[in-house]
Amino acid sequence: MIWRIFTMTTQYSMMYDPTILMAYGNFEVDWNTLMYTKFLGLNESAFGKENINWEDETRNKNAITNQYNVSIRGGSEKTDYSFAFNAIDQEGLYKNDNLETYSGRLSVNTDITKRIRMGALLSYSYSKRTSPSQESIMAPDTHPWLVRPDLPVYDENGDYTRLDKGSLYFMPSGYVSGPNPVALLNRKAKYESDQFMGNVYVDIELLRNLKFHSDFTLASYNYDNSYFSPSYLQEIWVGSPYYAQLTTNNSKYVSTSINFRLDYNYHTGKHLFGAMAGYGADRSRSTGGTNMYQGFPNDDNLDNVGSAQSVLMYSDYVAKSGLNSVYGRLSYDYDSRYLLEVSMRADASSKFGPGNQWGVFPAVSTGWVINREAFMEKASWIDNLKMRLSWGQTGSTNVSDFSFRQFYTSSQYGESSSVKLQDLLPNRGIHWEKTNEVNFGLDFSFFGDRLYGSLDAYYRYTDGALAPAPHILESGMSNYYDNIIDMSNRGVEVSLGGYPVRGKDFAWNTDLNISVNRNRIESLNNAQINSYMQDAFIVGKPAGTVKGYIVDHIVQNMDEVNELNAKAVENGFAEYQSGIGVGDFLMKDTDGNGTITSDDRQVIATPEPKFFGGWTNTFTYKNLSLSFLMQFSCGGEAVYSNLGEEISGVLGQSVGRELYGNTWTPERTDAKYARLVAGTMSYNYMANDRFVFDTSYLRMKNITLSYSLPKAWINKLYLSNASLFVTATNLFTITQWPGLDPETVATGITSMGTNNDPYPLSRSFSLGVKLQF
Repeated sequence: MIWRIFTMTTQYSMMYDPTILMAYGNFEVDWNTLMYTKFLGLNESAFGKENINWEDETRNKNAITNQYNVSIRGGSEKTDYSFAFNAIDQEGLYKNDNLETYSGRLSVNTDITKRIRMGALLSYSYSKRTSPSQESIMAPDTHPWLVRPDLPVYDENGDYTRLDKGSLYFMPSGYVSGPNPVALLNRKAKYESDQFMGNVYVDIELLRNLKFHSDFTLASYNYDNSYFSPSYLQEIWVGSPYYAQLTTNNSKYVSTSINFRLDYNYHTGKHLFGAMAGYGADRSRSTGGTNMYQGFPNDDNLDNVGSAQSVLMYSDYVAKSGLNSVYGRLSYDYDSRYLLEVSMRADASSKFGPGNQWGVFPAVSTGWVINREAFMEKASWIDNLKMRLSWGQTGSTNVSDFSFRQFYTSSQYGESSSVKLQDLLPNRGIHWEKTNEVNFGLDFSFFGDRLYGSLDAYYRYTDGALAPAPHILESGMSNYYDNIIDMSNRGVEVSLGGYPVRGKDFAWNTDLNISVNRNRIESLNNAQINSYMQDAFIVGKPAGTVKGYIVDHIVQNMDEVNELNAKAVENGFAEYQSGIGVGDFLMKDTDGNGTITSDDRQVIATPEPKFFGGWTNTFTYKNLSLSFLMQFSCGGEAVYSNLGEEISGVLGQSVGRELYGNTWTPERTDAKYARLVAGTMSYNYMANDRFVFDTSYLRMKNITLSYSLPKAWINKLYLSNASLFVTATNLFTITQWPGLDPETVATGITSMGTNNDPYPLSRSFSLGVKLQF
């Protein structure tokens, strides 16, 4: 239990009104200057007698997952079919959190005649999740591990105890209150989605060596979400009304794709020629809307749309896009030794304006099977040795539909509706994002496949990556897209595997893969990135970097601050660093101008690891098998942003494990972190290099022990195969990362260098039976 809420030092100007602080402690205050001169101890009446572990109160300690898989395969000489069904019922790591998924897949292929073959693939999946939260399980100020432990879950009336949140708004104690973590579990979020995909095809042999292929695909995605928050879970301000709220979201996406293709192959002697030409057309349409309602007569049952007293907002949208493609390929194979392939495709996207819709993407690849050469005949220990070299272009339309045009939108807030220009400044010059890639590869296998692997080295350059770009603020629009980023990726991927032991009863198979990638922003094409993205895109640095302040040291006496402030005044500034006092971080003046501003921030974290990969091992002894997969990453960095939230000094809020006992006090002057001060206006909570941690980790991702029943038993049960297995996932993780999971830092380019502990990673244990009839 953490009782030290704030640290007191003499003559410190308070952000809070002294009467607010006095709800938690006793002070001597100079009311003329609003500065306290002495701390007289904690106000014991502000603290409860409980010792609640909010993690235990909210966590589902033994979350159960049930999974069922059924598959059927069969057919005749002309027809084959397969059917698979999967069902999962999974409890979440927090109470009242549950996920159900059901999916089915049917495939049929048949020979109509000797020259015509047809087939179809149909799949459908449905999922439903009920959860106490719309996004994360708890709001940042209500993480279970940050809520003060001295308050009970329920008050004397049996109602949920409310948390005093007045200090968040610099208001007196009791003026604003919010729900505790257990109460928040009564939020009702429901996510339902279903997905259907159907594909039919026909292959016709028109002439000898000439085939015609046609296929049609229809895909449909539907998503419905409703989020109900009862009235007693709202932030309540004294004297202000509060209501239950319901938000609904729905979206539907339908896409169709049709392709026509001709394939020609000609084989003579050691020569094999191939040619392909095709045409494709893709169309998509998405619709959706968001509605918000307020006021319900009953928080428990009458929580549907029809019970709402008022509509806060409603909106809907329709978006369409299309892509037309023509493509072709020529290939040549000599004696399965020398391989050459040249391809070209051209795509026209509706996302770009006239003159920019078409993108042309060529590619060429070569291969040399070295072990088929005459001079390799004596190297019988080489099973396969193939060298590959390729170059090609790819394109991306990673931008909103019709970003080159301006549309009108309508919206509704309360009882007022309006028609306005969409919040997008059009750009008629926007065009395809193109990436050039060169790849060199080597595949090998030795000693009867006892040792095998591959090596790939690549260089990838993206010219004009699409991104939100700077624009004229007077336009009134907040969104504008342009081809402004040039980016490169270079790297090496190594895969190595083999059978160190391969005996009659015992075998050991191992596979190791390691990847190294170096990303670099090459140019911003004379553009200044949007303010919320500019730290993540710095020329010469990897994408996703984090900028912050460099901590020089923690101030131990005010004489040092006074001296720095005097020099700052001489240089024409008001002070060296605002809000600083004894126990605070003193930031480095990296630009040397005599004062601390945002220009002093430097790159403090690079999320890109030095290398990453996985290692798989499988041991088999007769009918027993043991396999495990380990994942690893080395060298990445990220800002643990929870520290900034905790060190900001919210009255009545606890602090996490990393911060507790590691903050400056008059008795702990060698601490790593600055003091805890209620409502501090200093730089302590801003991103800095002391909040940066290594994201390297080694994780036992999966380990499975299985036993195949003896053939004699299987025959008696009229089965073709049967096995029992036990599996553990995420068994352990070795890392220095102080948060829940070092792997979750890479959640987006602009945020991949930060982490604030999202939904925790689950450790699961499974028992199962696999039967084949």
